[in-house]
Amino acid sequence: MHASIVRRLGPHRAGRFIAFALTAGPATGWAAETAGPAQYPIEEGTAAHEASPGRAAVRESVSDAEQDRLLRVEQLTVARRLTEEWPQNDNAVYLLGLVCQQQGDFDEAIRCWERCIELDSQRADVFDSLGYALLLRGEYGRAAELFRRALAIEPGRYEARFRLADTLLRQGDPQAAIRVLDEERRSGPGTARLLGLAHQQLGDYPAAERHYREALAGQSEMAEAYYGLATVCARMDRPDEARAYREKFRQLKAAGQQEGRDWRRVFNPLSVTRQSVAMTHTDVARVQQSMGNLAEAERLWRRALELDPANVQALRHLALFDQEAGRQAEAVGLLERLCAAEPNDAEHQFLLGSALYRQERTDDAAAAFRRVIELAPDRPEGYRALCHLLLVGERDPAEALRLAQAAARLEPSALHLHLLSQALERNGDLPRALAASEQAAALSPRNAEYRQRYESLRQRLQKKP
Repeated sequence: MHASIVRRLGPHRAGRFIAFALTAGPATGWAAETAGPAQYPIEEGTAAHEASPGRAAVRESVSDAEQDRLLRVEQLTVARRLTEEWPQNDNAVYLLGLVCQQQGDFDEAIRCWERCIELDSQRADVFDSLGYALLLRGEYGRAAELFRRALAIEPGRYEARFRLADTLLRQGDPQAAIRVLDEERRSGPGTARLLGLAHQQLGDYPAAERHYREALAGQSEMAEAYYGLATVCARMDRPDEARAYREKFRQLKAAGQQEGRDWRRVFNPLSVTRQSVAMTHTDVARVQQSMGNLAEAERLWRRALELDPANVQALRHLALFDQEAGRQAEAVGLLERLCAAEPNDAEHQFLLGSALYRQERTDDAAAAFRRVIELAPDRPEGYRALCHLLLVGERDPAEALRLAQAAARLEPSALHLHLLSQALERNGDLPRALAASEQAAALSPRNAEYRQRYESLRQRLQKKP
């Protein structure tokens, strides 16, 4: 739901692994300060008070429908409080719009996003969201204009390009839709289907057929593509093929309807609401964090995990918060849950290894770093972390050297060359250790540690007979 706000606050993860401080062992690099008590108390007796953390907890005496209502009140209250606290913060205003949209209040969502544009006219995500809201209301002209503005700011924004093409087709302008889609470098099944529909509207049935088949090559069960093929084959006087494609379309639609009925039988609206409200709390927490209100951010992350224990962003942020606050055991527990939720995420494993290292659980940390290498063999962080661990623990110098060489090969930075110098020295190769140290000092001439190491190695070699 709230993917767009992430782009403005910075990614949930840094896009690269957090660096190690070689002098202190693997570190997260997280810098946070604890703040005072949570602000903005909610008055007792109000709906917001009934929906506030601790009051909206699951109670046997409250029906699912009432719990759902209270959670939605809580969601809207938290988002509104954020804009009251930070009325000039475009992230806060944008997030309130997203919550209003999800709760069906499109008029208020549109007002929020128009206000957001007043605060920052260079937000492609806001133009995209506003355009989509108007598209759903059938205001195609305004929607197309907003999608174009989003693409002018961020040409690679696929969602806006796809929606613009869809809007143009609804307006009966297939030529313009084709021009928009031809500028998209990422060609997927959805893009191919829209191109098929555009060429079909133009009467270019061979081109339409080609694009529909391209769509099916990427997504073999796309019912709309079979419907398009049935249509263009009928227009090209190929009735047998058209009949076969119509039958396939009918089968897929029937299967989809049955899946829908099966899904509705097991669908738990309250569970979905809890996940949605937890996501809102996580996003609001990130705005509070960006504004320095760390105590409130922590409270919101904890509330998010009460609602949705598998919320990976709340797990990650709260783990880092606990780690910085010195609550290492709590941090490890949260990171273990994070790794269990997304076992193939290399950065999660990296963070877990760092936390375990801080607890001096070196064997467990080494296992986590080996998992990082397995998941991300083309990244240097896992090699660097495990190498550092082995060097500090004076374990297996030969493996430490192999790891240092791998890290330096993948990223020949001053840090990695410094580490390589240490590993070479540990293996008794002082000439090559000196050469690596000289390179590290040259790349980072202001680093006193690198210069001191180079001078020490140089003097040792000069004294050797």
